[in-house]
Amino acid sequence: MIHAGSVLRGGGEGIDIFTRKATNVDVNDLVGNYSFFGHWLGLNDRWDEVQWGNVQFDPNGIAYMNYTSSYGYSDTFSGNWTLDDVNRIVDVAGISEPGLLSNGGIVWVFQNIDLNCLGYDILIKKTGQMITMANIAGTYQTRFLQTGLGADPYTCGQGTCS
Repeated sequence: MIHAGSVLRGGGEGIDIFTRKATNVDVNDLVGNYSFFGHWLGLNDRWDEVQWGNVQFDPNGIAYMNYTSSYGYSDTFSGNWTLDDVNRIVDVAGISEPGLLSNGGIVWVFQNIDLNCLGYDILIKKTGQMITMANIAGTYQTRFLQTGLGADPYTCGQGTCS
């Protein structure tokens, strides 16, 4: 679930990402095909970019990604993945931050100083299962990317909500 909004009088704009934490996870919760969407904002200069595509986590520990960028290019990426099942954290080689494994998806929130950007990636696991109200109820972890006056990015944060 994503909430995009702004504070009155230019006090800041932000994007909140709510993710229900997965429980009793194992490799089978991660393995599969995902749809992918990501958005990044520049720290030092005003730019933003979105990317979308597909990601596959195979049972042999390799993640394959293909995506298209709002700048008009397409690319592929692969890297070894590991799962910290105790903390529900997914690490993919070549991606600087760990992702949080949630029920039906993965969320990455970035503050990448080397690339001078803030952003997020959302992966939703592809399934034919119907979503019900009971699937939605529960406690969620919250991650947010917040920007200030003039849409200058300055912070990422996290918390919980029920």
